[in-house]
Amino acid sequence: MRRVFFLSGALLIVLCFVNGCARGSGESNSQPLSNPVPAIASVTPASVIAGAATQTLTVTGTSFLSSSIVTFNGANLPTTYSNSSSLQATVAASALAAGEVAPVTVVNPAPGGGSSPAVSFSVISPTPLITAISPSYLPQGAAATITVNGTGFEANSTVLWNASARTTTFVSSASLQAAITAADVQNLGAAQIAVNNPGPGGSTTAASSLVVYPPPAITSLAPAAAVAGSASLQLTVTGTGFAAGAVVLLNGGPLPTTVVSATSL
Repeated sequence: MRRVFFLSGALLIVLCFVNGCARGSGESNSQPLSNPVPAIASVTPASVIAGAATQTLTVTGTSFLSSSIVTFNGANLPTTYSNSSSLQATVAASALAAGEVAPVTVVNPAPGGGSSPAVSFSVISPTPLITAISPSYLPQGAAATITVNGTGFEANSTVLWNASARTTTFVSSASLQAAITAADVQNLGAAQIAVNNPGPGGSTTAASSLVVYPPPAITSLAPAAAVAGSASLQLTVTGTGFAAGAVVLLNGGPLPTTVVSATSL
């Protein structure tokens, strides 16, 4: 019995040495480790043109962990740990659609840890260009939606009407739509249309003209009447305010129409 007791006591001593024995009221000798605060030295690439495809960023710095997360504009990115000084992260194309300066950080989890100071990543606006406006004529006092075609448009491009921003819908890098109010087209003549990309690197296109014309008015028809059942005839409509693309309606239905001038159809 004494021999068995001696061995049991020796085993107890070894277990205490390996695992640590409780002291006081269950207090442990071990202390939790504290994760370091990371720091970024560089981000590659440091910029892209707005509208770029999905990008892989290489973030170099110090104190990175296998659990570190790269953030872009405050959103967590899928992050791959290479080593304590290098991470890779994927930025979706949808986050690169518009010109801006986006903060990039690395976050280490608790205990300890925290976020690195931010490094700026530039999404650079392309230089916009207008090639066409449709329609290029608007009737006085009638609200409308215009389509501006060109190149270098981005998600936050703005159509300008006489240098003032209008509600703009991004269709593609080659097409924008803008809401023109009835108040915008009260004045007759040429309105100036431009597109602004806000930046960084943003710019405003040269202005293109859109003509506001008076509502059409008819002064006479020739002939002014026809006998029921008669053959087809050519009708000449005289008036004012006729624009390219004007259409004559008979009983509400469109007729094949040739615009002769602003006063004749």
